[in-house]
Amino acid sequence: MKKLIISLVLFFTLPLMVMASTILVSDEKKPIVGSTFVINVTVDYGNDKLSTAHYLLTYDTDCFSLASTSWPQGIVSLRNDNGNIYIDKEATTSPWSPGAVSILTFRVNKVCTKSFEIKENGPATNQNGKVVKQSFASITISTEESGSNNQLASLAITDQVLNSTFNKNDNNYSANVAADVSTIDIVAIKGDNKQKILSNGSVSEDETDKKKVHISYDLNSGLNKIDIKVQAENGATNIYTLKVTRASDDSTDANLKRLSVSNTNIKYMDGKEVYEARVGSAVDSVFITAATVDPKAELVGTGTKKVIDGENDFVIRVKSSSGKEKKYTIKIIKGKDFDNTQGNNEIKSLKINGEIIDKITKNILVGVDENANEIAIDVVLESETAVYTIEGNKNLQEGLNTIILTVSDDNTESNLYYIRVFKRMDDCVYLKKINEISTLSSSIIVSNYLSDNHIIESKYLEMASKSNKKIYYNVINNRGGLLYQIILDKNMNDTNEIDASITKNKNNPLVYSSKIKEGVNVLLFLDTDDFSDGEIIRIYSFNEENNYKLVSNNVEIKDGYVEFTTNGDNNYVFTKQMLIKEDDATVKLLKQFKDYIVFGIGFVLIIIVLLSISKLKKKKSVAEKK
Repeated sequence: MKKLIISLVLFFTLPLMVMASTILVSDEKKPIVGSTFVINVTVDYGNDKLSTAHYLLTYDTDCFSLASTSWPQGIVSLRNDNGNIYIDKEATTSPWSPGAVSILTFRVNKVCTKSFEIKENGPATNQNGKVVKQSFASITISTEESGSNNQLASLAITDQVLNSTFNKNDNNYSANVAADVSTIDIVAIKGDNKQKILSNGSVSEDETDKKKVHISYDLNSGLNKIDIKVQAENGATNIYTLKVTRASDDSTDANLKRLSVSNTNIKYMDGKEVYEARVGSAVDSVFITAATVDPKAELVGTGTKKVIDGENDFVIRVKSSSGKEKKYTIKIIKGKDFDNTQGNNEIKSLKINGEIIDKITKNILVGVDENANEIAIDVVLESETAVYTIEGNKNLQEGLNTIILTVSDDNTESNLYYIRVFKRMDDCVYLKKINEISTLSSSIIVSNYLSDNHIIESKYLEMASKSNKKIYYNVINNRGGLLYQIILDKNMNDTNEIDASITKNKNNPLVYSSKIKEGVNVLLFLDTDDFSDGEIIRIYSFNEENNYKLVSNNVEIKDGYVEFTTNGDNNYVFTKQMLIKEDDATVKLLKQFKDYIVFGIGFVLIIIVLLSISKLKKKKSVAEKK
């Protein structure tokens, strides 16, 4: 009979019960004595919301003290009675959703290992009045004494020797290094894993050994003082001082590192001090350029040199910073016999990062990822006597880089090729399509090919407008080279969709067409040989009626690119010429402050009129009295 009654009770009550769990979660399992840590009371009971709940949480008051409480989902009743915390939520307060409902901050009183227990102290119900059947999970916290060790276990300099053997109780050390040592790597071994190492050098932790710390320091000539501050877990500090003396950087190197002579294929070669070239009778002068290995060396003999018929000897003299001297002789032989020996400074084939460049132009666009410091360049020249040099292919920086490939041969000017390298930024998220954007928690770079659809929907513009992050919309070629970039950020007022396509006019390489609306920042590669890096150009726009507007009259070309802000017109012209009459600085200033000037004049006129009326009234009053 008893079993039957229990079965009937369960049959009728189980449908009214919902299964749930209440657990304790901590941010720190081994807190330090004197510190604080947090315990979250977290509930999980499916999709329902909790209307009432009653809990009893117990803890050891000798080990812990309740410091503060907070309520992520609304304040409810809490009573702390000597290690017994009563939490009571009634139906009159806002219902609880799954997650943290109470955040309790405790202070650690001593070293111990104790549990925080939680259990039901009354029935819990959901919003429908159903009883919530709960399971509970407690948590154990082990506390520790804070460390007081503020001494190193070891101190050394990679590839160098300290003048005295390390002893953790000695705080002062010294070392001497050669003049060619510009940076040292100091290796410090912690005496305790929980120590912090600070320094006036650049500190980084070893990737494999948590106790090992590397301190990189750039040395000046002479005495360098490096402080290494060791902070124990309890805050106590200890400073080790390392004095490193770098020998004088006055160099004895009187060698050149670069040499070139216009109208010839002369290039510097290690160990070679005499150079010779032949030029035709039409060559009246050559221009000699050179650079020294020692940046402080004196260099004499470069510049424009007049060439006469027959043999011409030019001498370049180098004096190193330590006083060592060296001379280089350049022999230029001029004559009619060499008039028909014109060289060939063209490239036969070119590979970049293993990819064959089908069409070799003066400007070649490529892209690399954020880890690339240089690109692989393989060159085959048309002439067997021609030579080439490469500059700028080291330590590529984020964004735009220019590598200069120079080809020269006898009796001909050097031929310059510019490899424009776009290096990805390592603090951005890269996507292939604009519709892959789901959030702007970080700046995003979208890379599309020129043939793709370039419509940017308004929802992505709204994201950019509301966030502090940016959308960089890149249009690239098949080698990842940047053709143009559109930057979308919070400064946009109009968040309607954008057609981000930009096309070059087939008949005029200096004209580009676009439907991009006003106020959008654009970085555009000018695919033309008409301009050079560093030149200042003008940008105009024009509409269907061919009415020109000045966009900017002072734009510098940097690495082949120009940066400007659109004004809403459909066509843009890039030129050195003045296409329309432009206002001088005074007129521009007057136009800029026109409204203020008009307001000021009007205000002055009103004051004058009021004063005149006042004077007339006074005169009339005086006359009436008379």
